[in-house]
Amino acid sequence: MRTGLAVFRAMFVMIFTAHLLACFFYMMMDKQAEKSWMNRYDPELMDPEISGPEHRFATAFYWAVTTISTIGYGDVVPKTHNERIYALIAQLIGAIVFAFALGNMTQVFVRMCSLTTVFSNTFSC
Repeated sequence: MRTGLAVFRAMFVMIFTAHLLACFFYMMMDKQAEKSWMNRYDPELMDPEISGPEHRFATAFYWAVTTISTIGYGDVVPKTHNERIYALIAQLIGAIVFAFALGNMTQVFVRMCSLTTVFSNTFSC
C-alpha cells in the first residue's frame, strides 16, 4: 500500500507542477507579439477560428512536461526575454521536482528489494 502511494505521490507532484508551469507559460504568451513562443511554434494556434485554448494549453503542457522530465526536444522554445527568464526558473523548478520524484521512486524500489531479501532469507532452505 505504501509503495503504490509513494509512486502516486511522485507522479502527482510531477503532473501538478507541469500543469502549473504550463498555465504560467500559457499566460506569458503575448497574443499581439510576433516573437511570442506560440506564434513562432505554430502561427495557426494564434488564430481563434482554427484552434481553441485547449490546443494552446496542450502545447504549453507539452513544453512543461518535456522541461520537467529533462527531455527538452527544443521544438517549443521561448523567444522573448521574459519567456527565457521564465523558462530558466521552470528548469530549476523542474530539476527539483524531477529529483524529488526520482528519489521517491528509488526509495520505493530499495524498500521492495529489502523486503524481497528478508522474505528470501526467512524462507530459504
